Amino acid sequence: MPAIEVLVHGVYELGPEGFSCALIEWLSEGRVVPIWLTPADATMLDLRLRGIHSRRPTSHDLIAQLVEVQGGVSTIVIDSYHEGVFSATLSLSDGTSFDIRSSDALMLSAVTGHSVYVEHDVLQQCSLYLGVEDLKHYFGIDLGGEGEHGGGNVDHDHSASGDAQADADFQSLMQSMGVTESDLRGEAEGDHEGPETDVTGESDDEK
Repeated sequence: MPAIEVLVHGVYELGPEGFSCALIEWLSEGRVVPIWLTPADATMLDLRLRGIHSRRPTSHDLIAQLVEVQGGVSTIVIDSYHEGVFSATLSLSDGTSFDIRSSDALMLSAVTGHSVYVEHDVLQQCSLYLGVEDLKHYFGIDLGGEGEHGGGNVDHDHSASGDAQADADFQSLMQSMGVTESDLRGEAEGDHEGPETDVTGESDDEK
């Protein structure tokens, strides 16, 4: 099955620690995938998505220029997920391809204007249902009324699944990243110091 185009909603913070993630949406299914980012990556992506440019070219601007010299971007695809790490592939029009971080995939998409695609298997593995209330509570996203969520099958009372499974899936995903329910609600839990795993979802050797 071909990779599926997704919508990049933006960069958001979760919990009192302010863990940052980019939220992408599988439009036809009304499902979302949070991709965890380092503070530096989150800041750069957030600024670019909001149309704020630096006075001098960034490293991603340079990469985009070099890519154009080679014929331009063909596809930007997030194509694998393993043990909390997303991987992506940048493919050029001349057939050359590069293994890149998911955060760089999102940034190059913002810089070049090319859409981000995600492999169907990755979406099935990592995506979750979030209803309108969940989006407001966890990400501060107000869809502004019925019918604006891409999936079209969203239960606007709570979860798109219509049962507790969607909430359980979301809680499980947050816990896998080291974020607890009390973190999300801003409640103190003794000397909690945040997740033991890297909240970027990327291993040290990929940074």
